[in-house]
Amino acid sequence: MNQMTNQETDTALILEGELKRRVKEVVEPLVADMARRIIREELNKYKSEMMLEVAISVGRMLRLVDQEDRKPLWENDAISGITKD
Repeated sequence: MNQMTNQETDTALILEGELKRRVKEVVEPLVADMARRIIREELNKYKSEMMLEVAISVGRMLRLVDQEDRKPLWENDAISGITKD
């Protein structure tokens, strides 16, 4: 069996600690950057989906207003509180 001396053990532990520190210095920023990128992409995807849903809903509402020949609520003076002189 090959046993290490105390000095060899100490050196191995120091090298292991230094390796861990250097890997951590390189890996942590990469992981943080990748996480930010993925989160940004996911948020943009959900934002696009929500905007599409809003556009479809507004289109349906405008089509209904047009089909029923009604005045849209935002043009109703009583609701908006705007009075014409």
